[in-house]
Amino acid sequence: MFKYIIPQVLKNKDFLKLWFAQIFGQSANQLFNFLIILKVYEMTGSNTMVSLLIVCITMPSVLFGVYAGVFADRFSQKKIMYSVNLLRAFFVFSYAFLSFHLWYIYVIAFFTSSVMQFFLPAEAARIPSVVKKEEYLSANSLYVSTNYAAVILGYALVGFVQLMGSTEIQFTFISVLFFISALILLFLPPDSGNKVKVSFDKLFVGIKRDFLESWTLIKSSASIYMPFIYLVFIWVSFGVAYVVVPSLAKEILNIPIISVSHLVIIPAVFGTVMGGILVGRLCKKFKREKLINIGILLIGLDVLVVSIIPTVRSILINNGYYANLSVLIIKPIIIFILMFMVGVGVILVVSISQTLLQENIEENHRGRVFGFLYMCTNVLNFLPVIVVGILADILTIKTVIFMLSLFVISFSLVNFYLLHIRQLRVFKKSSLTE
Repeated sequence: MFKYIIPQVLKNKDFLKLWFAQIFGQSANQLFNFLIILKVYEMTGSNTMVSLLIVCITMPSVLFGVYAGVFADRFSQKKIMYSVNLLRAFFVFSYAFLSFHLWYIYVIAFFTSSVMQFFLPAEAARIPSVVKKEEYLSANSLYVSTNYAAVILGYALVGFVQLMGSTEIQFTFISVLFFISALILLFLPPDSGNKVKVSFDKLFVGIKRDFLESWTLIKSSASIYMPFIYLVFIWVSFGVAYVVVPSLAKEILNIPIISVSHLVIIPAVFGTVMGGILVGRLCKKFKREKLINIGILLIGLDVLVVSIIPTVRSILINNGYYANLSVLIIKPIIIFILMFMVGVGVILVVSISQTLLQENIEENHRGRVFGFLYMCTNVLNFLPVIVVGILADILTIKTVIFMLSLFVISFSLVNFYLLHIRQLRVFKKSSLTE
């Protein structure tokens, strides 16, 4: 089955360079984020302080997102990508020379995230330039699956890196991964299109105009603004997930935090891989927008089931069943299935939405639109991330996750209804034309 979706993409040497650079860069990024999240939680024991860290990671997108997108359209995307990874390697390596303090975690998180804002739109805009249009979906499916596979590797490496001993060694290792990614990107071919040399005028003149052009382009067509909304929604959900993962492991799944990698993250990534294998075929049989909404509904239903796990566990304990061997065996299987289905839902939403954007946006506008996308995502991340962190400290994490699941399910059902309305309008117009 896999050979019908990926082979042509894997024969593309330029795409392979991007892909291998992504593997090293994303693994380093996820490892860095997971490591500092765990360290902040260990140092403070506070979901609110973890929320503050997430704010430091997301704030740069608000400050630089639109500008970074314009930057990616004007200048060499290749140079932007390898320069950013070199800077990230330097920032992370700085831990080897400075004492490890809570405030410095926030500072480095802010700086590494700031330079990454320039990498993301350049990367998203670069993919369509190295693959054929009919391969966009395959390339995006592979790319998104690899992103989440990097989550596995990043989380799995947390325990390994912590065994290395000193903070200096841990962050030097992450820095080396960023450096390898930058080295691979050096071998990409030069950019196509009208890229210009860096100058003061090109750096700062016309930013507002280009921003307004992006906004006009996005709102001009449902084929652009709907995928845009779906991606914002799913990435805001990721921001919230980062905040609740430690409490989710401890209070709901009743597993050690160190076990999150193989009991939660690995099944989810398996789901994205399987979804990536199937998404091409599914898109030939069903409407893409319908598949996106199915993915969102699947995520919401899974999160709903997760939220009732503590209640089910209490019932089993009260009736003397929880210590039963069969229950202990079934528990990890249930967690695996739930997280696997979340992964399938995520790949349906992200890969199809990103493909729709790339297909419907001209090459010289892709960078700024994706930059605007990342900015909107992180602007909208602020309130949910902070509120969820505070609510998780005030209320039970079970209650918060239950509320989130209802919101996701409602979002999906509303979109199903709106999609049905749009289809009826199209049908009526075609009937009148005939």
